[in-house]
Amino acid sequence: MEFEEQQLVEAWYQELVNTGELEYEEGEKESIQEAIETGLLQSISTGEEPYTLAMIFLEESQGVLKGFRFEIEATDLNEISLEHARQGIYGEYSTRNLPPYLRQKYFLNTGESLQVNSTLQSKVKFSRLNLQDASRMVFMKGMDIIFCCNVLIYFDTSSKRMVIQHFYNNLTAHGFLFLGHSESLYGISDDFRLVHMPSATGYVKSPRTPVMRG
Repeated sequence: MEFEEQQLVEAWYQELVNTGELEYEEGEKESIQEAIETGLLQSISTGEEPYTLAMIFLEESQGVLKGFRFEIEATDLNEISLEHARQGIYGEYSTRNLPPYLRQKYFLNTGESLQVNSTLQSKVKFSRLNLQDASRMVFMKGMDIIFCCNVLIYFDTSSKRMVIQHFYNNLTAHGFLFLGHSESLYGISDDFRLVHMPSATGYVKSPRTPVMRG
């Protein structure tokens, strides 16, 4: 199972580990172990992306991410894709690059297909979401990291600004936003700081400067 966000995930947590620049509320542990509680993926195709993300986090939970908690909210507009993702059944093509170790640890062999096991399924919540539905977006609070790759390219400028504003409001302080390789926030939003990582680029939520009124 492969997806574009895999490189972004690896670049993201390496950035946190190497820089240690995250800031926390008073009394919180200043370490990567407690940095992430919730991640949000937009447009999840048929589930390969969030399940791969969950495998990465589960594998790293015994190493650099030991002791942390995570929950993945995977959303899409297409109900058929969502139902496929919830079932978690994939054929040979989708799993062609899956290492034998991960295949045995996180999947059940159903004959010609593989099905994600309960451990993996428990880490991902699938739901239908329209990014332009403000009444739903306002409730997607407390996100530490958002992956929205190759989605905004289909939106006009006004819609992009609205969606990015929701992302900003829903991310926690110093939360990360990742877009597709051909996407950027140039001319869309100045509320994020561009971060260059060894294998990817991303955006970090920046605190807004209060406006001084006379």
